[in-house]
Amino acid sequence: MASFTAIYLSDQIFGEVDPSFLRVYGGELDESWSFIDYKDKLHVVTFNKSSIRPLFTQGWREMKDVPMYHSRFIKCGYTFECYVNVTIDNIAKPFLNVFGSFEDYLRSFNFEFIIVCCDNGNIDVFDIALTDNPFKTTSIGVGWNNFCVKGEFVAGDFLCFKFTMFDQCNVAYVYKLN
Repeated sequence: MASFTAIYLSDQIFGEVDPSFLRVYGGELDESWSFIDYKDKLHVVTFNKSSIRPLFTQGWREMKDVPMYHSRFIKCGYTFECYVNVTIDNIAKPFLNVFGSFEDYLRSFNFEFIIVCCDNGNIDVFDIALTDNPFKTTSIGVGWNNFCVKGEFVAGDFLCFKFTMFDQCNVAYVYKLN
């Protein structure tokens, strides 16, 4: 028997599981879990067994507190957020040019790729392309346009790419702000 923290927000279709719990007990976990919450209610949930984005996919109920591992947790010095305006021009391209603090973040850690996770459970991997000559550009993709389709993003959406700065993490939780 062990304890863990998980949360489900009303605008998400999955509950998120604490990755540190998964690191310790991952090999022992089945797809179906039964547990008692902080109000002594019994829950039977389905677990997706993902080590990248561990989720409860069925049987979860809304809770109010947002723990540190959750995709919506934001804390200065612990998380880093970048914002992208989806436009008619950039949604049609197979890659996305990034600028400003987003570009600086990707370059500062020398990531070769990032893993992006959406609220609908979609997970993609984007290679990072860097050029310095004749001018500096940073792009993520190929597959940006397909990611937008799978993530149900459209022109006019304003997206947050949220990184956890712990251990120079290259996983971003991507969600709409509008």
